[in-house]
Amino acid sequence: MIENIKLMTRSTALDYEFFGTDTSTAWMSKYQKYFFDDTKANGLTLFGEIENNEWKLFVGRIPSSNRDSFKRQLSYILKAEGTRGNSDSLNIAKLVTFILKKDFEMNTIGEKFSNEFTNDFIDRLDDKRHTAETENEINERLERIFQSIDIELPESEKEINCLKFDYFSAENADKMSKVIALISDKETTIDGKIILFATTRLPIDSKDTETIFSESENIQGLVLTTNKEYSDPLPIVKKKVTPVKNGLSKPLKILITIATLVVILLILTKLLTSND
Repeated sequence: MIENIKLMTRSTALDYEFFGTDTSTAWMSKYQKYFFDDTKANGLTLFGEIENNEWKLFVGRIPSSNRDSFKRQLSYILKAEGTRGNSDSLNIAKLVTFILKKDFEMNTIGEKFSNEFTNDFIDRLDDKRHTAETENEINERLERIFQSIDIELPESEKEINCLKFDYFSAENADKMSKVIALISDKETTIDGKIILFATTRLPIDSKDTETIFSESENIQGLVLTTNKEYSDPLPIVKKKVTPVKNGLSKPLKILITIATLVVILLILTKLLTSND
């Protein structure tokens, strides 16, 4: 049963929105400026956070074979959140694993979404996008998609990594195996929290990664991965990262002020002594 997985797409007439009763994007906003624009690029953009027993995830853009009124290709975006090991986490873990296993599986998933969320179906929801009735209809179709994904989710991080993700280099595949294992509550070597993870087709070097670190006082770990075309400069970080704050601390400012006054006083004393 789908509990909290939300679909975003557009109809022929109306722009992209999340369907159903919960359309908020509050938790995504702190990552949006770093990763959301990447969804304009072809390929997978995945970002989210895991904290204790809870996880949140963004998956986009899943390509559609459908077109809007301007003949532009449509796409699908998912946001999901839940507790580790619940039904949503298993569905999302299967979806992400299937997509990452081979470069072209994104198109396979896209066909499944296109068949369920046709233009006619989405257009029919224009006047009731944010109702409970629409949410139920969307969930039924999402459930069929997840049930049709032909992959068995292994029971451990090591076994997940043995699936050999073609999308990644070996190092990055190992990192995403840890993330998938954590979300689905499988056996994993990670014993702490991972607050942020992201994968993108755009170079990580272009990200202001220091800012990502400094904006949260609770970061326990960070996974940033790219597809195999790019190198990944950041490993998984297990220790707590001290946030970088802009400007000088108050005690340091006081110390500098005192030191400056002492220097001025010494210079004045020397000048007065030389005059005598």
